[in-house]
Amino acid sequence: MIKVIHGQLYSEDFSKLEQLAADYSSCVRWCYVKFKQESREFNDVRNLAKEKYTTLNTRQISDAVVQGQALAKRNKDKKVVFGGKKLLQRLKAGLATKQDWKDARDGQIYARGDKTKTGNPNLRVVEDQLRVTIGNRKFEHHKLFIPEKFQLQLADLLASGEAYNVRLKKQDEKHWQVFIDYEVETPIARIGFVGGAIGVDTNVDRIAIAEIAKDG
Repeated sequence: MIKVIHGQLYSEDFSKLEQLAADYSSCVRWCYVKFKQESREFNDVRNLAKEKYTTLNTRQISDAVVQGQALAKRNKDKKVVFGGKKLLQRLKAGLATKQDWKDARDGQIYARGDKTKTGNPNLRVVEDQLRVTIGNRKFEHHKLFIPEKFQLQLADLLASGEAYNVRLKKQDEKHWQVFIDYEVETPIARIGFVGGAIGVDTNVDRIAIAEIAKDG
């Protein structure tokens, strides 16, 4: 079962993150084309991407290749419009700006988790900040806001040492949305009538509820 924690980054200067996300997004699109149009193998695409996208580290390249391959597999018979088909139509109609289109197409980055790398090597939660890997062993930190309803959940996740994936999406010039997801063991469904039972029947015009006590 996948659980998701929502948050937000704040900074007066996201220029390095924006460039990183643009490079990553470009790599995803390039890998998608290699898989879909050229039917390349995973290792071939990864090796070629390493040569082309020198601003990304090995892990970022691998994440982009995985994402590009997944897009190609999910969309075998249809074309993918990076940035969104609706936004592209709005851009053509003059209802959206080129910057809106650029933000939607290039303003995202994803990093897979790794239990052996303190949860996530490239987008790591460190106290109340998110550490972003930019370049070769170079980092920058941005203020991370987590809503109160997710704070205990995040604290438990970090204390467990388990891997977590992070996706960032540009919201505006000073904010990025944060999505942290991780796997937990799916609870075993247990059905019994020791304590009685409740039945619910939903209809268009009414809802019927029946309750049976434990003594029948």
